[in-house]
Amino acid sequence: MSNTQIDKKISIIIPVYNSEDFLRTCLDSLIKQSYKNLEIIIVNDGSPKNCKEIANEYIKKDNKIKYVEHEKNKGLFQARVTGFKNSTGDYIAFLDADDYVSNDFYRELIEKAEETNSDIVAAQLVMDYGKGDRRVYNLFDFPFEELTGEHCYEEFYNQEGLNFAWHITPNKIYSRRIWEKAVVEYRKIQKHLIMTEDFAFSNVLFYYAQKVTKLNRVAFFYTKHDGASTSVNDITFKKASKNLEDLTTSFSFVENFLKEKNIYEKYGTKFEKWRALYCQMHKSYLLNLNFKKEEKTKLEEKFNEFCPKQFEVKNSGFFSSVETPWNDGLDKLKAKIMDSKTKIVSFDIFDTLITRPFLYPKDLFTFLNDDYRKLSNNLGIDFSKIREDCEVLARIEAEKEKREAIEAGRRALNSLQAAKENLNSAKNWGLVDMFGGGFFTTMLKRSRIDQAKRNMEQAKYDLRNFSRELNDVNMVCNLNIDTGDFLSFADYFFDGFVVDWVVQDRINNAKRQVEEAIRRTESIVNQLQRM
Repeated sequence: MSNTQIDKKISIIIPVYNSEDFLRTCLDSLIKQSYKNLEIIIVNDGSPKNCKEIANEYIKKDNKIKYVEHEKNKGLFQARVTGFKNSTGDYIAFLDADDYVSNDFYRELIEKAEETNSDIVAAQLVMDYGKGDRRVYNLFDFPFEELTGEHCYEEFYNQEGLNFAWHITPNKIYSRRIWEKAVVEYRKIQKHLIMTEDFAFSNVLFYYAQKVTKLNRVAFFYTKHDGASTSVNDITFKKASKNLEDLTTSFSFVENFLKEKNIYEKYGTKFEKWRALYCQMHKSYLLNLNFKKEEKTKLEEKFNEFCPKQFEVKNSGFFSSVETPWNDGLDKLKAKIMDSKTKIVSFDIFDTLITRPFLYPKDLFTFLNDDYRKLSNNLGIDFSKIREDCEVLARIEAEKEKREAIEAGRRALNSLQAAKENLNSAKNWGLVDMFGGGFFTTMLKRSRIDQAKRNMEQAKYDLRNFSRELNDVNMVCNLNIDTGDFLSFADYFFDGFVVDWVVQDRINNAKRQVEEAIRRTESIVNQLQRM
């Protein structure tokens, strides 16, 4: 993987309503991200709890966090739209306040997006049931590496709603390009919407996407608990009615969208199968709850209105039937590597201890991601291969730093040589001036002095850059190039150089100092070239 640093901003939008008990875990997972160019937007959707207090607590820790507030509860859909309106990122992401992500999540996704020019990058989904029970449902995977053009929408509909990972939003990042288009459609929904809002969002986003890719190395953790805003546990008749109303709102919005885009004929059957699936899932659960007879009758009537067409529904439990426990060993290892206190990563291979400066976590993570799976499958891990690869990377990085230092040294030499030439010229015109050269000679002398001063100021800037590059070389290559008094040396001859230039001795003195700087710089550049 290239060491080119990606600096595109990701705006992560977190709606909050009655989920403050989980908000700190969510925010902690974002603050710890290996990718730092994040904009975290907390949208308080009229929550009666202490959202603002928690937000202010974290704003003091991290200036990347913004806080936006709804005066009253508008629902999850509107809160996400509000978050987008307040965003400035090149990419948009969503995270519910009771969910969280692995510590390398957004770096991996944005690198994939930039590498492949994707509008959507989707990641692995892990269900968190609490108390360490985290499960990967293996069939919640995407049966593709990448999709382009019309295939993005076709494949979205081919799974007919069975694969939950397709249509939830927090396990993905989106290009701002498609969100700018999608938000025009979202404005058509003005209702309080909290159930199946992802279905409405995803339909439009996949329609506008020109390329979709997947990534399985990192994970989004979907927390299952009774307190979730979309939970169907401990449900009341009022909440059941509201959920059914939300289903109707989302599916009506999408149906109208398909018809407006003249694609209902193509996708209508799969859309109706999706509606039938959701109808069956909610109906079979709600009508088995302890509601009054008349309440059940009302709900059944509403379900029939919501889904008048009858379709054979596939086994809705199929995609969650094959599961494995989530192995968090790799994430724990990454967390230790990303700790700000970690400066060196070492590999102890039998009788050899290899240490290398910790420069780019992504390089090491790439190897760990590939090879750690062998360990988790009890097949053993090839640490020798990891060591060899890291050695190669270390050498590449060392050569890069040396090359950059040599280039910086040459720039400083050019500035110093120019200063030397102008000082020589000033000196010569100064001698002529001493023997009665006149006004014209004096002006030429002062012109060369002024030019030399500009050259030396540029040299001072170049020497400081050279010093910084040398520090990098010392760190990466484990060298001991003496730079201790380099800058103080430079400061010495520059500090005394802005006095009365009329005196010829001052010119000679400045010339000697510049020549010494040239000698020292050339010596270090030659040393670097011989390495």
